[in-house]
Formats: sequence, structure tokens, C-alpha cells
Amino acid sequence: MADEYTFDEFDDGSGRQVGVFHQEKMRLFLEEYSKQLRNIEEALHESLSDVWDPTMDPVGLIVQPYEQASLKDLINTENKLFNKIILVFASLCKEMDYLSDIAEKKFLPTFLLFGQELSQDPTEGDAQIQIGRMMPFLIDLSNYVNRVYSVVMNTVRQVATLYEKSQELYKTSFKDVHLNTLYNKLGSMLTVLITLDEVIMQNIAFRKAWLMYKRMTKDIKAEAVRFNTDEEQMLQFEKLLLSIEGQLLEGAIYENCIQQEFDFPGVINVRTNDLFEKELLFNVKAIYQRLTSGDLKEIYQRSHYIGLCSLFVFYFVLFRKPADKKFFKAVWDLQQIIPVIHLRGNVVWLPNEFLTKKVAFMVKAAIGKPDTKRFLTDYVANMDRTFINEVNQLYLRTSMWMVRMESNLMNRAEPRNILVARISLINSGIRHAHEIGDLFKQYIYLHSYLGLPLKPSRIRYLCQCVEMLKAIQGTFHRRSAVIGETMSYMIQEISFQLQRTFFPIKDKLEKAKSKYNEQRMDILAAANLCMRMLLGCSTDDRRLVLRLAMHVLFQVSVITDAQIEEIKEKVRDLDNICDLQNIIAKACDCSFFYWSRIMLPTYFSDIFKNAEHAQRLPYMFAGLRDISNIFSRAIHIPSAELHQMFVKDVESSFQQSFMKPLCTEIETDLRFHIHSHLEVQERNPFQNGVRDLSALVAIRPIRFFDQIIDIKNDVGNYLDRKFYDLTTVALYDWKTYAEMRNLAHEKYGISMKEVHLPGQTLEQGVDVLEIMRNIHIFVARYHYNINNQIFIEKQSDSKILNTVNIGHIANSLRTHGAGIMNTTVNFTYQFLRQKFKIFSQFLFDEHIKSRLYKDARFFRENKDQLESRYPFDR
Repeated sequence: MADEYTFDEFDDGSGRQVGVFHQEKMRLFLEEYSKQLRNIEEALHESLSDVWDPTMDPVGLIVQPYEQASLKDLINTENKLFNKIILVFASLCKEMDYLSDIAEKKFLPTFLLFGQELSQDPTEGDAQIQIGRMMPFLIDLSNYVNRVYSVVMNTVRQVATLYEKSQELYKTSFKDVHLNTLYNKLGSMLTVLITLDEVIMQNIAFRKAWLMYKRMTKDIKAEAVRFNTDEEQMLQFEKLLLSIEGQLLEGAIYENCIQQEFDFPGVINVRTNDLFEKELLFNVKAIYQRLTSGDLKEIYQRSHYIGLCSLFVFYFVLFRKPADKKFFKAVWDLQQIIPVIHLRGNVVWLPNEFLTKKVAFMVKAAIGKPDTKRFLTDYVANMDRTFINEVNQLYLRTSMWMVRMESNLMNRAEPRNILVARISLINSGIRHAHEIGDLFKQYIYLHSYLGLPLKPSRIRYLCQCVEMLKAIQGTFHRRSAVIGETMSYMIQEISFQLQRTFFPIKDKLEKAKSKYNEQRMDILAAANLCMRMLLGCSTDDRRLVLRLAMHVLFQVSVITDAQIEEIKEKVRDLDNICDLQNIIAKACDCSFFYWSRIMLPTYFSDIFKNAEHAQRLPYMFAGLRDISNIFSRAIHIPSAELHQMFVKDVESSFQQSFMKPLCTEIETDLRFHIHSHLEVQERNPFQNGVRDLSALVAIRPIRFFDQIIDIKNDVGNYLDRKFYDLTTVALYDWKTYAEMRNLAHEKYGISMKEVHLPGQTLEQGVDVLEIMRNIHIFVARYHYNINNQIFIEKQSDSKILNTVNIGHIANSLRTHGAGIMNTTVNFTYQFLRQKFKIFSQFLFDEHIKSRLYKDARFFRENKDQLESRYPFDR
């Protein structure tokens, strides 16, 4: 029957409701659990404790984009002629970057270090040896300069050939194209030549040594046989020296470059090319517009000012035409904001001197007779008034930036907003680093140029600039993991924004109804090339090609000036992100402080006097380590020797100005605490203040090259040595020094060693120190045997009598040291002094005095009978 009747299952929806209820409960649980996990992640992941230590990390993270693709592979559009032009200019720009990098790393450091080990003029003999070691280097420099001349000439001729009236390509495609990137690179290349001139000419020690070397070669030539050579060889060698001197050592490297014969008769005309003249002047003015349009403390702005002046002088020399006086005056007036520019080391460049020397005619025509000395003096006086306030403002902004960098930026924000915030923070850090470095260098070298002394009160703030630079670099290093994790995303974000700007332009060009002429084809090729460069890895080559293609693209009317500026700003952000590590390393490089190390003693003394600034000390040592890369380029003497001299100099200043006063102060403080029950010097905290030295001792160990400076350990070693020596001299003070040792551990956290000096000699008879401490008991209980020279106890409660002989004294000397002699003499003297005082009082008693007078009278009356001998029985 059950099988015959079947009924449909009744579903009232309760099962589904139960399922929905549990699903909702599970969803709420997962949301709450995810929230807890996110909070835990924000509390632990990327926290302040999970950071990288720039002094101890065995490995580093390089985040610079890289790909194995040549310029020829990158520049590959359907427009073959366009490809060739972009390839030529990109290759020239890359070559100029390469040559600039060689000068920065190879040639400039060697000249900067020459003579730095000397405190006076080079001596005869050593100077010749050092120049002899430099000869291969000078020949390499000569070849390098010739290579730069060739690249500059090739660049000028290539541009002059393109910008010519008879050039069809100019008429069709490049009439409105301005290759600002190429001229910026050319200005940077000329800046390198100016830097070489200044570095060589401002090194007085090298020039003196060179003159001594030339004098030696003349002496050898006069006596060639004596020196195992012949006159012909010496004549050739003198010609080589004269060639090197004329090319390199007379301050004419830049002058010889711009004085080259750029015309190629019948093929290339440069000096008479009006179009090229207008284009060069236009780009010089474009560089000026960039310098003056925004904040004058922009990144690289100072180096661009040198490039601006070098290109302006190049224009004036090349075309032999007086430029616009109004524009020249504007360029001249820039020095009111940038009066001096630091090049490298202790070498500076002053625009007024450069322009006055190179274009004296324009200075006289547009400026007259400028009183630059008075202007610089007034400028320095104003800097003195505002310097401390500027440093404090930079310190505040840098501190705020570091707090934001150290914080977790995830914060449940949109991913794009996080990337934008990080890009902004990175740009802010780079800008702060350049501002701080420029402020330090301008203040120091303006005072040095004018011969004005630095106020001691300013040294703290100058060194604070160095500390802030290393703090910024340390912050970037500590956040390397976070930056490396999001580097590709930041690059993609900027590339996406650029693509979103380029795509409508490309789309309009493709949909245009007008015919495709050569100009439109080139512009479309440039648009396609820009898009292609943004699709791959943003390497240096890709960004270079992107900039060159942008110059061709910007001639179309569909792009507004506002869009162009926005694109340029995004490309600069892309450069900063892609080349971040190199930019930070260069901006925060404190190797220039090597030439200002005379401030170190004052700085260390200031840190000692202001213990609340103790945590700044590691940053200063980090800045001092930056010179190590330059030391490796020394040629005139072994680099290890120069390095050792620097380390010794810094250690001496640190010991004399910081460690010795700190150790003495801590020892004095411990003594005052232990002997507070005595009437010591008044220590009123309301009058003299209270110094907490624990902050100085609590500084973490500092790495200085291959050494570790552990302040706490050094202070502990000093106190150990001091307490041991003083305890051996006066063993009865062992308890006092034990208390001071315990107090040092409690107050300063200094763990000290036990001296292990016993209070008395064990198993070697009676100890001399124990006798001295109880000398009155010893005298009362012991007799002296003059024949055996031994002290023996009168009586004892036991069956044994104690004795003291020479052996016991020798054992005590071996145990406690020779200092025990002073202690013994002192105790004996004090005891005898007390006894003689009692004896003297005893003699003045009337009963004793009368008996003594009676005996004296008896002796005088019976002197002859007694044969001048007092009778024993009386």
C-alpha cells in the first residue's frame, strides 16, 4: 500500500531560510575575521620594527628597471626616416650621459683628493713621485676630453644639418619641433667640462707639484746620460707635458670645446646657419623659462643654471653676435637667488665670475660694472640672519615626511590613491634632500669664498643638515621592501596616466579627414612610439626615446600648453621613480663634508653638552662614511693610506671632544653619588642643572667603516681600568669601587667586570694590609725579635703563636702590588704620630717631670764616677 500512494514533498521554505541564515552568519564571521586579520597585519606588517638597517644589511635591493634591448630595437616604427633621426639623437644623448658618468666617477675624484693629505706645500721628491703616478691618468683624461670634443661637435653638426633652410625634412616635419632634451644633455656635457676646469684650477697643491715635476724633467734633460736616457727622448716627453698642460691644466677645457671649428666647408655650415642660431637661442630661453617658471629650489635646478650659462656662452662664441641684452640681464639676475653652485668636493662655481670672464662684452653692455663683492657680502649677512630659521623649518618638514614614510599607507584606501600618495611622498623626499644639501653648501662655500669665519653657534645647524640628509636616505632604505613591492605598480600608474593622455591625441590623428602628409605621418609615428615606450619596462633608454618622441608630438595643435606641462610633470615623476636609488644616493651624498671636517670637534663637543641630541650621532658617522667611494679613486698615494689618515683624524676628534669628557663626567658623577655623605662640592640642581648622561651611553653601536664604535662598552672599559688601578693602590677602598660599579650598572646600564682583587692574603700567614688596618692591636700583641727579624705573638688562646716575617711581606707585595708600600708607611706614620703625642703628654706630667729632673741632677753630679754612663739599676 505504501508503494501505491506517493505524495509530493512539501517545502515550506524553512530549509532554505536556515541555509540563508547560516550563509549570512558565515559572511559576517568572515568579514569580522578579515577585519581582525587586517588590523593584525597593519600592526605587524611593514611596521617600524620590520625595517632594513643600512649599516648592517648584507644584501641590498636594486629596483632600477632593466631590459636587454638596444635603442635600435626600441625605435622601430613604420616610418624609417623618422626612426633614423630619433635613433641618431637618442644615441648622442646616451653617449653624453655615459661620458658625464665617467667624469663623475673616474676623473673628478682623483683631482679632488690630490694634496688632501698635506697640511703644507708639497715637498721636493714626494711631489715628483705623485705626479709620476698621475701621468697615465692624465693621458686617459686627455683622451676623454678629445672624445667629448668629438661628441659635442657631432651633436652640433647633426642638429645644424637638420635645422637648415635647404633641408626638406625640416620643412615638412621639424619646423616646429624643439629638441629640448638634446640641448639639456648638451648643457650637462658642457657643465662637466666646466667642472673639470674648476676642479683642476682650484687645486693649488696639484699645480705646485706639476711645476716641480716640470723643473725636474728639465734637470734630467740637461744631464741625460747621468739618468740613463737621451736628450731626444726627453724632448718628446717635454712635448707631451706641454700638450697635457695646454689642454688640461690651464683652465681651457671648456673654452677649447666651444672654440672648435664646427663648420665643414662645402658640407655643413654652422656659424652662418640662421635657423640653427634661432633654434639654439630658443632652447636656451626654454631652459631659462623652466628655471624661473616654478620653485627655484626644484631638483637639479642649480646644475641646469650652469648648463644655461654654458650654452649661452657657446651661442655667443659660435655666432659672434651680441645676444638680447634684456635676456642676458635676466640670466645675470638669476645669481641673486643662486650666487654660488657647489660642483664637487670643495670646488664651487660662481656665475658672475664665469660670465664676466667668458662674455665680458655682454656684461659691460647689459650690466655695466657690477659690484658682485658687495652683493655677496650682503647676501651672506642675510643668510646669517635667516639660516637657523631655515634649518628649523627644513627639520620640521623632514620630520613630518619621515613620519608619513614610516607609517603604513595601506589604510583601506583605494589602490590608486595609495600609489599616488607614495609617488607624492617620494618626490617630497627628493625635494627635501636637494633643498637641505643646497642650503649647507651655499652657506659654507659663500663664507669660504669671502673669507668670513663661521660662527660657532651655526656649526650645530650645519651638521644638522648632514644628519637630515642621512635620515632621509636611511628612511628610503628602511622602506626599501615597501618601495620595491610597489615600484612596478607606481610605474604602471604613471604610464597609464600618460597613455590616457596620449591615446586621444593618437586617435584624433588617425581619424583626421585631411590627407596624410609627411608631417602628419611623422607625428603619428611619434605618437605610436610614445605609446610603445610606455608599454614596456621603463628603462633609461625608453624614457629617453619617449622624451624625444614627445618633442615631435608636441607640435600638433590638438595639444594645449596645459596638457604639455602636465605630460612633462608626469614624465619627471616617472624619472624620479625609475631612477630613485641613484637620485637619492646623489642627493644625500655627504662626501663634501670631508672638506669641512674641521667642524667635527665642535660638533662632538656640542653633542656631549646636549645629551638630548645624542641620537643624531649615528647619522653624522653615516655621512662621514660617504667619502669611502671617493678614496678608492686616489692615485697619487695609496687609497688605503688616505683612508687610514681620515679614520685616525675622526677618531682623534671623537676621543678628545666626546669620549674623554664623557668618561670623566660619568666617573665624577658616580663619585659624587657614592660620597654624598661627605662635604663635597655643592651640587644644587636649581643652580647648576642636572645632566642626564644616560642618553649618550644608550646610543646603539655605530659602524664606522670596518670598526664598531660602542660608547657604552668604551665607557665600561674606562671605568674598569680606572677602578682596578685605584683599587690596587688602595685596597681598603675596594668596597667603594664595588658600590660605584653597581651604581654604574643601575644608572647607566654599564656592565663592568669584577676586579678579582682579594681583601687579604689567604693561606699565606697574616696579611700586611690586615695588620695596617689594626696596627694598634698588632703593636699590643706582638714582640719583635731583632736577631731573627721576626714579629712574634706574645700570647694566644690556642696552642699556636702567629709570626710575621719577610716572607709574609713579600707575599703581600705580590698580591696587592707596590702600592701597598705607600699604604703601610701612611698607617705607620699615623700610628706613631698618635703614640708620640701621648708620650709627649706623658712627659709633661709633674710627677714624671720631677723624677726626670732628679735623675738628671744625679747624673751630672756623679758623671765622673759613673764614667759618663747612666747606671742600669736606677
